[in-house]
Amino acid sequence: MSNRSRNKQCPSAFTLIEVLVVVAIIALLIAILLPSLSRARAQARNASCLNNLKQIGLSMHQYAIRHQGFLPRGGEPDSAEHWVMAVAREMGLIKRVGSNAFVNQVPVHQMEIYQDPERTASGSSPWLGYVANAFDPNEGGQNGWPGNVLASTRLESYKRPADIVYIACAETEPKLVLTPGAGGYANPHKSRSNWERVWPDIQSGNRSAAISYLQGNGGGIDSMDAWFGAHLPQAKTEAGRESNLVHRRVAHRLHLNRFTNAVFYDGHAAGLQPGTGNDLENYALWLKRFGLTPTAVAIALTKTDHP
Repeated sequence: MSNRSRNKQCPSAFTLIEVLVVVAIIALLIAILLPSLSRARAQARNASCLNNLKQIGLSMHQYAIRHQGFLPRGGEPDSAEHWVMAVAREMGLIKRVGSNAFVNQVPVHQMEIYQDPERTASGSSPWLGYVANAFDPNEGGQNGWPGNVLASTRLESYKRPADIVYIACAETEPKLVLTPGAGGYANPHKSRSNWERVWPDIQSGNRSAAISYLQGNGGGIDSMDAWFGAHLPQAKTEAGRESNLVHRRVAHRLHLNRFTNAVFYDGHAAGLQPGTGNDLENYALWLKRFGLTPTAVAIALTKTDHP
């Protein structure tokens, strides 16, 4: 075969310009597709969170049927009747739990139902990703620990249960300011480190040592509840600053950078949009969402000692 015939059969090589054009097209396609892929992943995490909350709501209604309509909320480090413990029992996540079991025995870091995937994706350690509503409906969101309300609340306590938050997404740890020396009751991510500290004692059966440490350092799983005005996503601010970043427990714009998910007292789960008014209007909106009466909301708005 002649050289001329061989040359006709061999395809010509790509020029440098052609290669650069192909690379540029690929880079452009990637730039176009990446935001869509990122949003799709965020939407999947949101769907997973809502599924968790729906299961929690269903479990708690099953619990309420057998307990005269009462739903557990927050508690102390050694609480046996806590919403986290109740979900574990209702869903069979913990087998053969004794009558003296307590909430901090639940391995929430190993159970997806307790973890909001958006929190983990946003830099928080896998742990309890939700907080309970422990507000006293008749108190202005300002005073101390409402122990009489933390234990449980009847389903019929609210006229419109579909409007009242029961469990909501917890704020991500990177958004919070960790005050040096502060305990878990002031810093939700300190609650996690407290719990991680005592987990070996819990596993080994050293209950008294675990509870003693948690009581002295601000709690663990038990402290993940909202009972103070500054725990809300849009509390009152000072000079335009978000002054509740130390205390905030309920997330602000967690999912898709737009809303926070919650399960309500009637059992449905949905997203909660942030308020669009001024500080006081936003604060009043969240207080109402967490079940405070109009009188209690009015009192909260007149307080001057709020963070």
